Amino acid sequence: MILMPIIGFSIWSKDPLNDVVNFVIGGTMPGTKHSIGFWSMILLSSVILFILNTILKGLKLQMLAHTAAQIKAEEAKKDFETSHNFEFDPSKRSVIAARN
Repeated sequence: MILMPIIGFSIWSKDPLNDVVNFVIGGTMPGTKHSIGFWSMILLSSVILFILNTILKGLKLQMLAHTAAQIKAEEAKKDFETSHNFEFDPSKRSVIAARN
């Protein structure tokens, strides 16, 4: 999802590295002669980084919750198997029930 715009920009631009540096430092929009300025670019970059950070934190928490749920399910399955697994051991038979 994030890679598609990056790949598209690198194919569309003649000099992608220079365009990105000009955009980050000076706020120059690639392919145009317009510029939004340095301080506006700092504000825009901060907002974009904040949004990306929030999204990635949410994804990280979802992955952790999913992993915890898997671990709990595996532990419950093991507990169930150990509590319901009955094996008859003929060597531990009662002496009273044995024949002479």
